[in-house]
Amino acid sequence: MLRFELLSREGRTDQTLREMGDYLMYMVERTGTLWENQQDHASLNHGFASHAVVTLYRDVLGAHEIDLVNKRVTVRLNPTALPACSGKLPVGDDFISLAWRQDSDTVSLFAEMPVGFTLQVENNTGKTLNRVDTPDALVSGEK
Repeated sequence: MLRFELLSREGRTDQTLREMGDYLMYMVERTGTLWENQQDHASLNHGFASHAVVTLYRDVLGAHEIDLVNKRVTVRLNPTALPACSGKLPVGDDFISLAWRQDSDTVSLFAEMPVGFTLQVENNTGKTLNRVDTPDALVSGEK
């Protein structure tokens, strides 16, 4: 998991996805869960595996930082070959919903947050950022 953190620091989303698949999928395919060690006779249900989800939400979805004290969400969009991504993160009794879709020159972002939260977007894709008001607009291509 340390390697994923190093790739994250460099914004290497596609490489992170490839290596996560190489490193983790055989565990899932074999036992349906992630292991703390590389042998399947070890304990098969440890919290380390949750870090894979943290990595996906932070580096692929873009939920880079959620500051609950100051009610601020920082979305960092990094270059990736994925055409789209979406997810929800629990915040108390509410959720932060994020979704993005990209084409060759534009990345469209939908973000919905609890009342009182602010959004900061860091667009590292090199593409034009288009904020949309509904997740349906990502499918229909509305502006």
